[in-house]
Amino acid sequence: MIKVIAHRGASLEAPENTIAAFKRAHMLGAKWIELDVWVTSDHIPIVIHDESVVREDHSYLVTKQPLSFLRKLGQEIPTLEEVMALFENKIDVMVEIKYSGDDYQKDVDAIMKVLHKRKGYIVGSLSPKVVTYIAEKYPDSSLVGIVESEKDYDQFALMEVEVLALNHQLVTREKIHALHQKEIEVWSWTIDDCEHVQELFNMGLDGVITNNVAGMLRHFPQA
Repeated sequence: MIKVIAHRGASLEAPENTIAAFKRAHMLGAKWIELDVWVTSDHIPIVIHDESVVREDHSYLVTKQPLSFLRKLGQEIPTLEEVMALFENKIDVMVEIKYSGDDYQKDVDAIMKVLHKRKGYIVGSLSPKVVTYIAEKYPDSSLVGIVESEKDYDQFALMEVEVLALNHQLVTREKIHALHQKEIEVWSWTIDDCEHVQELFNMGLDGVITNNVAGMLRHFPQA
């Protein structure tokens, strides 16, 4: 059975990274959701993909604003704590930590403080150095390396992570076999075509991160 991970929730049916999208994914039967996290200027982890919120002709960096101000802009931005409390451990969560620059440690610490309050999460980043920091400071955490390029793959493949989530263009039978030899699960992102996923599943793919939650769950029913 392949894991179906709802990319930013059921984002074909509701605004991405919102409570509505996550509830819809759960209602459809998803066992996993994926979400993105930044940390506000008042050190609150929030669930949002983009680094900035744009209103009219002005752009606001979410890392430079408090949560109260961002919510006044009219965008539906949940906190990580609000999302993690939604399902009382009835659904697993893949958390992608976003960051800008090298001063990321305090943001990671704020995120991990929230995550440690519950079970059923895997946490990671596109940045090998962020994943390395989590591995060293929070050794009990389940880790995912999110791989966008061959260069990043070479770095992540040497690390002790539970999952590598590969850009779908990087997936090969040889990579899947090599990672399985290291007892690393292989997921791929972001794929909405069920037939494409079936081909990768036949090669040994363990999980797919998808916007097409309803379609993928019909094609790959979850236990």
